[in-house]
Amino acid sequence: MAKDLRETSPKDTGEYAKGWTHRKEAPGSYRVYNKTKPQLTHLLEHGHAKRGGGRVEGRPHIKPAADRYVPEFEKKVRQILERGG
Repeated sequence: MAKDLRETSPKDTGEYAKGWTHRKEAPGSYRVYNKTKPQLTHLLEHGHAKRGGGRVEGRPHIKPAADRYVPEFEKKVRQILERGG
């Protein structure tokens, strides 16, 4: 999922897109996060108010990636649990 986010994230300087990474939290659990610009994830995904008034539209990139990868991850976890692992 982190690799997919690196490719689909908005790119101005590219620093935000390059910051996507993951780490193993617990057995069977991973966290995908932006290491370089974590404060931008919500603003870019959902949009934000501009300084002089008006709004910047969001550019959904996290939810589509999660919609693709979370069901696959859950399926693999169920298979492991069914096998007694």
